Amino acid sequence: MSEESERNADGVDFALVAYREDGVWQVAELGEDRSTDLDDLAVELRRYPGDSGSLGLVSVDEDFFLLVRVLGAQVRLLLSDVLIETTGGQSPIRCHGHHKADATKMKSLIEQYQSDYYRPAEKR
Repeated sequence: MSEESERNADGVDFALVAYREDGVWQVAELGEDRSTDLDDLAVELRRYPGDSGSLGLVSVDEDFFLLVRVLGAQVRLLLSDVLIETTGGQSPIRCHGHHKADATKMKSLIEQYQSDYYRPAEKR
């Protein structure tokens, strides 16, 4: 396991796979080594013979969860929460139910705003 995967594993509370086989839901626990990296998780989820793909559920730091749906080559990701830490004693901003692309875009926009805001006036 890589150093980054080891750090990520510390934050994983549990990881499960759920899939329907012959119309009956099956649930199994996933190994820690397969739940810390999205690519590894997708490979692992493809091993389960779901009628319509499989779902991975990963709880992280008892704070948020990931729901990953794998169907053939297609991988979809849903983040339960996005927490944006603030400065100056303000409460963090929390929003819920975002697809990965939306969460990534929000992060990018916030980082750009912060960079522009904290840039010295003479460099703006």
